[in-house]
Order: sequence, then structure tokens, then C-alpha cells
Amino acid sequence: MKFNILMTGAVFLVIACGGPAPKSTEMVDYEQRRADLNSNAVKERFPELTHDANAAFKKAVDAHEDNEPELALHYTRIAAMKWRTADALSQSQDAQDSTVAAENRVKIAEDELKDAQRRKQTAIDSLAQAKQIKELEGKLVKDEKARKVNVVAQKVRDGMAMEATRHAPAELAKAEGSLKLAQEAVTTGKLKEADRLADLANLDADALLIAVKPKFDAEKKERDTDARLRALLEKSGAIPGAKGKIVQRGFFLTMRGTFEPGKSEIKADQTFAADRVVELAKEFPEFKLAIEGHTDNQGRKDANLTMSQNRAQAVLSYLAAKGIDASRMSSTGKGDTEPVADNRTREGREQNRRVDIVFVRP
Repeated sequence: MKFNILMTGAVFLVIACGGPAPKSTEMVDYEQRRADLNSNAVKERFPELTHDANAAFKKAVDAHEDNEPELALHYTRIAAMKWRTADALSQSQDAQDSTVAAENRVKIAEDELKDAQRRKQTAIDSLAQAKQIKELEGKLVKDEKARKVNVVAQKVRDGMAMEATRHAPAELAKAEGSLKLAQEAVTTGKLKEADRLADLANLDADALLIAVKPKFDAEKKERDTDARLRALLEKSGAIPGAKGKIVQRGFFLTMRGTFEPGKSEIKADQTFAADRVVELAKEFPEFKLAIEGHTDNQGRKDANLTMSQNRAQAVLSYLAAKGIDASRMSSTGKGDTEPVADNRTREGREQNRRVDIVFVRP
């Protein structure tokens, strides 16, 4: 009772001095929460919730200045509830992003394991091939008259080095059989017959190389491309607010929060992320870039389509201005036709408002 009388007297004293009472603990706590290190991320991810929270807190401040403490407390609690909700959703998204990053690291590890297993098998096959090649080399004909047989033997070795046992086993078997006949003719001194058989074996050896080389080159190119895609995935982790994944089409980099609502100019605080994309594009020049804009389903479809196209073009123009060849890029607006989340929820709509940058597999 004595405390209440003292507090009432203090309030009247403050009023008599011409100013409002000190801010409540709830108001001070809200201001501190709004000023902490995570506040920028919360505001960027959930602008509507944080805007509502700040609007409620403004009413609390106005009520406080008008010496209406109960009304100020009411609006402060509303503001705190909305801000805590946005903060909790932001932490949930951070947790989800960490999970995705962990899954990406697992995928990289799995791919590297598969690649190591493939290299191990290749080494085993190479040992077997080396043994066969050594056997072939031991049979090379030294006689100048048998030069054509030696040429055929070299072609067969080349085919084996390109893993013909996997890529063209039938052609390899035929070429080896023809070569063996030509070598036997030379060994037995039937040089005329050896010359004819060498010509036939040469045709079979050429057919072997024609069959095996495209498959060997294609497999090597695919392995090299997969390794580059994994490198892309790993390096994309340094781009704030972006998510990357490897798909059949190539590498997908999804960026959100790049634009203000209703606008198609890249936000000033998002140029850092865009500059990291420029660095990736320069480091991986073999990939063409397909830039695709997406929106949620709010508003007219034709307006959404136009907005998504303008945003995709804005990203393309930014990359081009930073030195990425425009002929290497394309921009497409897809409006709300390819949602990745439920448009019935605010969080789902925020996920659908995005720009996908696809590093297209060559």
C-alpha cells in the first residue's frame, strides 16, 4: 500500500514537471529486442509481422507520452507478441537453412565417396589393362615388314586405355582377334598373309576407336561437370540468404528478399549477395545462366508475370554490368506458376517470392 502511494506520487511529480513517467520494463525490453543483432534478419524475412509490431509499439509510445500507462502496456504487449513470433519464425528458418546446408554437405560427401569408389575400380581395371598392354607390347613385331601390325597393336592399346572393356567390349574383342591372326602370320613367316590380315585388323582397330572414344570423352566430361557442380554447391554456401542444390538440369541457386515488395530494383543491402553470384559466374564460365523470377499468387496473374520478368531481367542486367557476358544469360518471368510452398500461408508466400539462378549443365 505504501509502495503504491509512493509510485502514484512519483507519477504526479513527473506530470507536474511536464514529462511522462519512465518507460515500463516491457517497453525497454521491446526496444532492446528490436535493436539486437538478429533484428535485421527478422525484419527482412518477415516484414509484415515486424511492421505490425513496430506500428503497435508506436501506439504504445504515444500512449506513454500521453500518460496512459495501461494503454501503453497493452500496445507494448501486442508489439512484443508479434515481434517474438517473427523472431521465432526467423530462428526456425535458420534451423531449416542449417539442415539444408548439412544435407548438402552429406550429399557432397556421398558424391566424393562414389567418386573414390569409381577411381578405385578404375585403378583395378587399369592394372588389368596394364597387364594386357604389357602382353601386347611383348608381341610387337620388330621386323620392318610387320610395321602395319605394330600400328594396329598401338591402336588396340589406345582403345584399351580408353576403357574399351566397358565402353566397346564387342569391338575390342574383334580387334584383338584380328590382331592376333596378323601377329601369328608374322611369327610364322607368312609375311604376305600377314600384310593382308594387318589391313583387316587395322579396319577393326579403327572401328574400335570410333566406338570407344565418344563414350570415353562423354563420360570424362560428365565426371568433370559433376565435380564442378559440387564445387559450385560448396562455394554457394558463402552467399547470405541463398540456397543451392544440384539437380539434373544443373545447379539451382535460389535467392529471396532481393527486392522490396512491389518493386523490381535490387535492394541496396542485397548487392553483396548479387556480387557473390557474379564471382561464381566468373569462376565457372562453362555454365550458362538461366535467371527465373517467381512470385506468390497475390494480385493479378498478368501483373505477377510482368513483375517476375522485370525482376529476372534486373538480376541479368546487374550481372551484365559486373562483367558477365549477356549472351551467356537468359531471363524468364514465371509469375506464380511454379510455387515451392503453400500460397495460403504468409510464410509460404514469402518462399514463393524468389529468383532462381540456374547454372545450366553443359
